[in-house]
Amino acid sequence: MKMLAWLGQHATEALIAGVIIGLMLPDLAVALRGWLSPLVFVFTAASFLKVDANAVARAAWRQPLLPSLLVVWSLVAVPIVTAGAIYLFHVPTGLAQALIVWAASPSMTAAIVFAALLGLDVAMAIAISTISIVVMPLTGPPLAMWLAGISMDINALTLTGRIAAFIGAALAVAWALRSLAGRVALEKRATEINGAIIILLVLFGISLMAGVGHRIVTDPRHVMEFVIAAFIANLATQIASSLLFVWAGPRRSATAALLSGNRNMSVLCANLGMASTPDIMLFFATSHIPIYVLPWMLRKVYGWAGRQYGIEQSARLLKS
Repeated sequence: MKMLAWLGQHATEALIAGVIIGLMLPDLAVALRGWLSPLVFVFTAASFLKVDANAVARAAWRQPLLPSLLVVWSLVAVPIVTAGAIYLFHVPTGLAQALIVWAASPSMTAAIVFAALLGLDVAMAIAISTISIVVMPLTGPPLAMWLAGISMDINALTLTGRIAAFIGAALAVAWALRSLAGRVALEKRATEINGAIIILLVLFGISLMAGVGHRIVTDPRHVMEFVIAAFIANLATQIASSLLFVWAGPRRSATAALLSGNRNMSVLCANLGMASTPDIMLFFATSHIPIYVLPWMLRKVYGWAGRQYGIEQSARLLKS
């Protein structure tokens, strides 16, 4: 339990370690790649386990405009803007398809853990990441297939149903566990649950490195292009989101940036099947490098946003 608690408090270091382990132990990465879909399912259910439906509803309805705009921006506008940038900069087809799948994916549920560790708006992170992953089956498959031109044996409606069933099953498992354990018991073990989620993310990160080490050796330029593209996509989306939602205050605009820039490609990729090209899977892997590294690199920026929120709250109290 102490180890889980420690991991819950040292998330970014543990996640970076997962990437390094995956590169150093390629056989382990290949072995874990076979468990990718179960890992995605367990991680999704574990993330939902931390979600209090009442808290999500309160956060969403307290100020419905912000979560509504952020979900539409993240799931609809960002894929369209990304497609425009791809056309403008003549991005190669393989990378272009991967970027569209990335842009059509929901916010990463691990952003809840990051938001807590970085002093951002946890309630907002819970609400947006939960709503976006529930809404994504309606937006992700058609946008990915239309904008990316991905050819599949099934239509967008069937893929939507498959992903909806995947997410619904994860929600059902989380709901059953929450009912059995009780809200109070889960709150007492919040740090340990965070640590368990980090372990799943580490295993997930190791599995994503399957074949990446070999491609680094055989085609390092191609891999480096994908890594650079992943950092640019993540940072550009974070900057655009923070500017777009600056009216919501520094803490919430920083939270919006974190949620918009860090995407959970796992559900879409796990259900695309044979349509997940090698380039899509390579970007799936490389996109996690900025996810694991940027929260640490930008921690002072996020910390500044959190402190500004504290200053604003203190000013309001003094005025009252």
